[in-house]
Amino acid sequence: MSKKLATIITDVPVKYDFTEAALASNDALYTQEAYLMCKKLEFKNLLGRFSVDAPKNNAQEHFNVIKTKAEAERIWKKVDEKPLAFMVIPNVDNKQESDGQMLLFAPAPKNAFAALAVAFSEEDIYLFITGDELAADDLIAHLFACKSKQLLTANLKSQLPYLKWINEQRAAEDWEAYCTQRNRFFERTVAAYLLNPLKGEYPCDDIAKDYLGLMVPGKADLLGKKTVAEVLAEDEKKAVDYACYEAYISWKSYPVLMESLKEQGMDKLFREIEMPLVFVLSDMERQGISIDADALKEYGEKLSVSIIELEQKIYEEAGEQFNINSPKQLGVILFEKMQLPNGKKTKTGFSTSAEVLEKLAGDHPIVADILEYRKLAKLKSTYADGLANYIDETGKIHTTFHQTITATGRLSSTDPNLQNIPIRIELGKMIRKVFHPLDGDLFVDSDYSQIELRLLAHMSGDKQLIEAFRENQDIHRSTASKVFHVPFDEVTDLQRRNAKAVNFGIVYGISAFGLSQDLDIGQKEAQGYIDSYFETYPKIKEFLDRTVAEAKEKGVTKTLYGRIRPIPELSSSNYMQRQFGERVAMNAPIQGTAADIIKIAMIRVHDRLIRENYKSRLILQVHDELLIETAEEEKDAVIALLEQEMQSAADLSVELAVGTETGYDWYDAH
Repeated sequence: MSKKLATIITDVPVKYDFTEAALASNDALYTQEAYLMCKKLEFKNLLGRFSVDAPKNNAQEHFNVIKTKAEAERIWKKVDEKPLAFMVIPNVDNKQESDGQMLLFAPAPKNAFAALAVAFSEEDIYLFITGDELAADDLIAHLFACKSKQLLTANLKSQLPYLKWINEQRAAEDWEAYCTQRNRFFERTVAAYLLNPLKGEYPCDDIAKDYLGLMVPGKADLLGKKTVAEVLAEDEKKAVDYACYEAYISWKSYPVLMESLKEQGMDKLFREIEMPLVFVLSDMERQGISIDADALKEYGEKLSVSIIELEQKIYEEAGEQFNINSPKQLGVILFEKMQLPNGKKTKTGFSTSAEVLEKLAGDHPIVADILEYRKLAKLKSTYADGLANYIDETGKIHTTFHQTITATGRLSSTDPNLQNIPIRIELGKMIRKVFHPLDGDLFVDSDYSQIELRLLAHMSGDKQLIEAFRENQDIHRSTASKVFHVPFDEVTDLQRRNAKAVNFGIVYGISAFGLSQDLDIGQKEAQGYIDSYFETYPKIKEFLDRTVAEAKEKGVTKTLYGRIRPIPELSSSNYMQRQFGERVAMNAPIQGTAADIIKIAMIRVHDRLIRENYKSRLILQVHDELLIETAEEEKDAVIALLEQEMQSAADLSVELAVGTETGYDWYDAH
């Protein structure tokens, strides 16, 4: 029957002449209409085959270029209290561009940008081009002096170095003026991110399509791979269109995005956390962190020696030389020549993944050495060699913080990634020794202790867990005592370690299989641990079940501060995907709330340091940790300030515990 159903009938009496469907040329297929359809459906690979003009919009009729001071003065006089959108277009000489963002770590020079795009009505869309008659400083002065109560833009953080006035107002004596100006800004990228944190990127043409139903040309359509300033010098029309669309879409999408934030209950989160954070991150990026280049070089040399020694040891254990970095050659050595058990054959050879090798490491020294070799090789390439490429002429590294990448609300950093420095192995931790404060300063480092478990206690309302935290008990020993039914003082180190794995595993929705892998125990025993845990803390089980049920009903989870996390996997037809969605639903409200709290702490610490005229500055955030470059004479005051602001960042049923250390390098301070 199945074969009959799947067989194509080829003798149907069709009278249509298929030659009539033949296309005369590719031009008949790759039309403007087809381009718009592919763009709307986000068929990005197909778009590269088209050679048609970029999509046009009626707004283009009102794009105007302004080059004289008289024209500029006339236009600025038209601006009233209604929202005004802008976009700074930097010069090629003093900026780098990455995915449409400008990265600048030093104060911008006087004519730091090539143009300023503004939009404040359907007909008022302008590009001011700087030159002999129009100075960048004058344009920025007009921008801040205009009557508009809301200044709208995208990628604000990358533009802040050019906004000279607000940088000058950041001093303590002008704090109120600074806050007034800071509160005027609306960042469309951040707003779109809050509304859909799974998207990953939020370019102008996507915002236009998703929120306005408009098809407008994107960056690639108008600029290709060049910068705006480069295209401005070669093809002014395309550069004008790009810059003006950026301003126009920021202006036109503002009421829609703002209304959507209100409907989702995230307008307060946007105003009080995410928008002030843009300014904090900008300051942190410009501040940077100092690196001891000589110490970094020495660290790399030590790693090289250790790597060579391990190579020789592995060759001796294998009985021959081979490429340790080649999975294919390594698989042959381990599973064919040495006949190690549990080899998993793939299309390209034996799997040599960390998961496979870790199961063999305890019984086979060569495998343990290979895993150690991989760790050292990664440390050398990523940190010893990698960090050296980012040191500027002042001896500092300026990472780039990303606010609109992670689905949970956590910050990330790149170029370099300072949030991923290993802390579980000593050689990995040692890389922190090369990070040091300026001469005469020291580091003060504070981090939240067990913040996610404390949030679990608060959000679930479980009395036993709350009581354990309030009594400052060793939470893992307390859990072990209750779960394994032994007196608190008789809990063994192994029981405590197992309880710790259960505590943190529960926060991440761990399964019996996952826990069995973590603890190297049977799945039945792992399930017994989980069952016993939920019997001990019944409110946690109720909370997690309720959270998953609500997520299935609404399609999203929420943090205590209203941040949403869509979970499309919950409606998947695939069982494994649905299970993954349930684990995400359990963890997202907790991890997301922790992210919200550290952001609140960052804003409060940053603002107080400036407002109260400290020399010390917040320079780094890594998950639950804040690092302050501190003047020696301010050490005690900064420690008190950090602990006060971090502990009071949230009002919970259990206290937020903060641990603080100091040191003359990041290793000693952590």
